[in-house]
Amino acid sequence: MEILTALLIQLFVIYPSFSSGSGDAVAAQEPQIQYFEEGLKFRDNGSWVKALELWDEGKNQMTALGKSDPRIGIAYIELVTDNNLSFYFEQASDMYFWGMSGNNLKEFQQVIDDEAYRVLPLVDEEERDQWKQFVNNDPQALADKIRQFWVPNDPTPATAENERLLEHWVRIGHSRKTYKKNDYSVYNCDDRGVIYVKYGEPDFTRRGNFGIKDDELMRRAGNIADLFDQGQLGNEALQAAASNELNQAIEASMTEGAEAPEIRSGSVTTKTNTTPEGLAREIRLLDPRPEYELWSYKFSEDEEPVYYLFGAREGSSWGMRSSVDEFIPSRLFGKTDEMIVTDPGSNQSIAVYPGSFLQILYYSELESLGSIFQERYNELNSLWNRVITGGKPLERSVIQSVRNKFVAESVEDPIKKYGPQETTEYENIVSPLHIISNQIRMLDENDNPTLTTIAMSYYGGFSREDLNDLIEGKDPTWSGRNEKKIKLSEANLYNILQEGEELHERYKLRQTLIIYDDKWNELDRIIDVPSGKYEHTSAFELNYFDSSFNYVLTAEPFIEDLDPELEEGLREKLNSGENVYLGKKILEKIEPLETNREILEMSDLLTGIKVPENVDKSEFPFPVIPASQISKGDLLFAYVELYHLFMGTEGKAKYSIDYQIVRKNKIGLLGKLVFGDRGDETLAQQSIYESQTPTAEEIIAFDISDLRTGDYEFLVEVTDLTSGQKKVRTGSFKIIN
Repeated sequence: MEILTALLIQLFVIYPSFSSGSGDAVAAQEPQIQYFEEGLKFRDNGSWVKALELWDEGKNQMTALGKSDPRIGIAYIELVTDNNLSFYFEQASDMYFWGMSGNNLKEFQQVIDDEAYRVLPLVDEEERDQWKQFVNNDPQALADKIRQFWVPNDPTPATAENERLLEHWVRIGHSRKTYKKNDYSVYNCDDRGVIYVKYGEPDFTRRGNFGIKDDELMRRAGNIADLFDQGQLGNEALQAAASNELNQAIEASMTEGAEAPEIRSGSVTTKTNTTPEGLAREIRLLDPRPEYELWSYKFSEDEEPVYYLFGAREGSSWGMRSSVDEFIPSRLFGKTDEMIVTDPGSNQSIAVYPGSFLQILYYSELESLGSIFQERYNELNSLWNRVITGGKPLERSVIQSVRNKFVAESVEDPIKKYGPQETTEYENIVSPLHIISNQIRMLDENDNPTLTTIAMSYYGGFSREDLNDLIEGKDPTWSGRNEKKIKLSEANLYNILQEGEELHERYKLRQTLIIYDDKWNELDRIIDVPSGKYEHTSAFELNYFDSSFNYVLTAEPFIEDLDPELEEGLREKLNSGENVYLGKKILEKIEPLETNREILEMSDLLTGIKVPENVDKSEFPFPVIPASQISKGDLLFAYVELYHLFMGTEGKAKYSIDYQIVRKNKIGLLGKLVFGDRGDETLAQQSIYESQTPTAEEIIAFDISDLRTGDYEFLVEVTDLTSGQKKVRTGSFKIIN
């Protein structure tokens, strides 16, 4: 009986859900076991699934208490990505964010701090100071910062997986396994891993040891040896500095068969061998021949690649180096290892610095790899040409100055300094589902601010199979990509809607507006499936909106004969490699309209094309489909709503609307209005209106056929003719052929 009781107690401790009583009673209790530690035991024994299941149970227990354990969230996503357990990717994303959400994060200050330092290398430089003020101070604020970084970077926010977060942990796992010169970085790997986590696989790598180009060394040694042949050194200061001991050494060296001796006087090394071979041999003795690794990334087609150089300099461990010059010991540029070279025949002496040999030697090994290395090699080569033409060696002050300049330029490299803080494989994919959006602020009949977001999407081509490959850290094969891409500009939208051009028979479109609070916690999501075969536009109307909220639009087609609510079935279709498309857009934060009825107000300006007659107008909240590109042969339509018009003595509101369309140029719209404009680039119109109510709506058509193609600005000014109040809205569009 005692044994049975003990077993029952043990089962209760390990698996509290097995105990009797209601689920609510269990949920209200403090967890009886240390889920994190017990899960680690399963993980370390290779029982990965058991570890994940136990952590899932711990999450459920702690969530009921309003608590979380960031250690579990981090360990969960680490285990899943390290072992490519793709079935758990969705849970891993959820578990990670759950770990950052509890009301007990104060007890995990160090865990949150450590995770923040793992994210900080990816954060923009100006934001890092904001993060660091919460380290050792406010773990909840720091956890919020972490969420605010990852959620907006999710390439597919309509799905439960955050692929960018998963990719980040895949990179960390790869770095820990691959870059093991040391474990000093925040990712427990050497500095190469830090760059890999930020940018992924480099576009180019080279590994080797500096100082192996003997032809370059012999050429420079020959330049020095030739100085003695010229007989014009006249280095009296050095000759006078030679001691009796040095003179004796010179005489000894002239004895037939004697080797060139080496005499150290203080920190000065004296050589009497002036042959190129002899000088080269002495330089080789001082050359540390450091190991190096060079990575390059091409962030932009318009700019030079960004180079990252790694290696171990004298007296330090393997790490990232700012320039080639860091690999050369500083003493080789100064008095410590200055070499006094004396010609036995002429008794002439010169001072040479081994660092100057190694500097041009090291740069010569990289000069063919990029313009920065070639430019520096050419500059050093010009200095060495002065040795040949000027008949004297390089001065130490000149050598030091050039070296310091190279190091400073490397540290302040603008391409590296102002380049991207992090990149992802998803940046290599031009989003094949493009989203055009307009946010129109309005007021309802009770003067409450509303926000209508119109989203229109159109196709390209991308396979979910490719997406999965990227998540799992594989190189995309693009085998699932649709080679016959549809190139569709906004100017074609009218034809698509008017003529019924079919983009893809098998897919219907689903667009989603996701609403987050200011800390990027999801508040709500609105899903719309546009009806009609050729309609790809959704309108999301919010009766209330907060300017601090974050709004994200997503779009993805789904198989037409599949119930959009059957998410599991859809997932199977998507994961099968069927061509699907993805789109995402983070909307700009805007302030609501003025609700004071004593102040004239106007909705945002909506410009575009008129809704075609054969399209169901109930699908559109406005008579205009927004478009930023208008075909030269189409009419341009503008739509506005007016609020808080002042009623006159006749019981009517009177107002004027001035429209001006101006071609963009260097002086801008206001400059055009002040300094005048060219008739072929401007279109103006003024109209007087009346309204029986304090609100009104207007739609006006413009014939733009006489305007040239290019970018235009649109200005609308409303004047209440009773109160004299004015309101202005501006917009922009492009006329194309």
